[in-house]
Amino acid sequence: MYALDRTDPNMKRQGSGRNQAGFTLTELMMAIAVFGLLMAGATGTFSIGVRTWRTSAAGMDASCQASTVLSRIAYGVGDRCGLRAAFAPITAASDDSGWTITYSVPAGTSGTAREEDRLRYDSGTQTIAHQGGSNGVWNVIGKNVLASTISATSADVTVMIRSTAIVGNCGTVNEKTSAITFRNGS
Repeated sequence: MYALDRTDPNMKRQGSGRNQAGFTLTELMMAIAVFGLLMAGATGTFSIGVRTWRTSAAGMDASCQASTVLSRIAYGVGDRCGLRAAFAPITAASDDSGWTITYSVPAGTSGTAREEDRLRYDSGTQTIAHQGGSNGVWNVIGKNVLASTISATSADVTVMIRSTAIVGNCGTVNEKTSAITFRNGS
């Protein structure tokens, strides 16, 4: 018979399980609880970051929309002149559904001939449209315009644009106002 060598590392220890590797149920539950808390914090932080990003993106979109519409009103669209090139006086009218501006701009390169253009804000469709020359077609130059006001004098027009934008489930409103002075006299 062979004698057992208790110093042999390959021998399994018998007796109480105190030196066996592993985790107790309490240790395992504590680890799961700590992991759950960390994941809840990470998820909350991620949600706040996404909401902040969407709100910022919506704010930039609304600001860009309002600036673009004001630029198109002031400087024109395509080959059509805007209010900066208008000859004074202009005709401005407001009612419950919005406003309309009628103005004359130079026609061609001679500078003496004039054509009539119009701008119109429709609160029902939340758009601003432009009608140039004799074609009679209204082209939308601004969408998502919640509100717009005009104030006209003999030398300039002050236009306020309140635009909205939505990114995901976050939305914002941006308002811009500009005073547009006519370059051409009467």
